[in-house]
Amino acid sequence: MKMLVSKLNSLMELKNINCYELSKKTGIANTTLNTLLKGGTDKFDIVKLKRICEVLGCSLDYLMDDNINEYDYSYINETPSHYYVNEDVAQYAQEIANNQDLKMLFDAAKDIKKEDMQLVYEMVKRLKDNAQ
Repeated sequence: MKMLVSKLNSLMELKNINCYELSKKTGIANTTLNTLLKGGTDKFDIVKLKRICEVLGCSLDYLMDDNINEYDYSYINETPSHYYVNEDVAQYAQEIANNQDLKMLFDAAKDIKKEDMQLVYEMVKRLKDNAQ
């Protein structure tokens, strides 16, 4: 449980999310999360852990397996759905994030408008298509 707590705290720091925000996004009581994050329990509902994983963008394996180093980011989704302010942009960004050639263009575009993202995407796509 100690490793799980350490991983959760590291992920929350990495994703810049506090306990209150995690509580709101998962529907898990803030007091329940606080108890978990302070290592105050040896038991925790697997369904709640799955919700935490969805919000923090990690696999359940990452949290539960003590043999996986907490800094092994291969188990962590780099672009969680809550990364972008606008939900439409988040969906569009996920499509782009799945394309390894274009993903790096949007790593710092947290509050970009969807139209701007589409414009840049089309420009890069045209450049790439013309180069082939």
